[in-house]
Amino acid sequence: MKPTDKNSYQKFESERLILRPIQSEDAPFLFTLMNTPKFLKYIGDRKILNEGDARAYILNKLTPVFQRYGFGTYVMLKKDVNQAIGTCGFYDREGIEGLDIGYALMPAHERQGYTFEAVELLLQKGRDTFQLPCISAVTDPDNTASKALLLKSGFRQIGRIQVPGFIEESDFFEIKFK
Repeated sequence: MKPTDKNSYQKFESERLILRPIQSEDAPFLFTLMNTPKFLKYIGDRKILNEGDARAYILNKLTPVFQRYGFGTYVMLKKDVNQAIGTCGFYDREGIEGLDIGYALMPAHERQGYTFEAVELLLQKGRDTFQLPCISAVTDPDNTASKALLLKSGFRQIGRIQVPGFIEESDFFEIKFK
């Protein structure tokens, strides 16, 4: 049975991070994150033009994944200051079989190992807690930092995939647990 109350979804902790389920109150943060230059360049313009758009995105795109699976997209919070610095989570994307992992980080917190820490934590939860046999990932072919992170985390590059809604093909990765 999957939780239906947003307060019943699990949060997770690593050495420096708390990963808690995204909620509509995160709309101002998500609006800012989704309009950073690297997000727009490597992930894409989701047409989040204001906080209302961000709230609708959370409610219409991210919340249903939690309702379906009991887990989904998490806000990365720095433990020491309780500050939102990014997102990391599981996505149920059209055109990709199974779930894939995705992440985004505010520019001021890049190159400090936070995304790797969050990905490692969610991979462990995906394998041990959620019993996922396989997790996929897609990235822009020009996003060398993301590709390096995926390889460091144990993903194998399988090839390229055409994700619906994207003009160019994406690099496709997966990690199998069983």
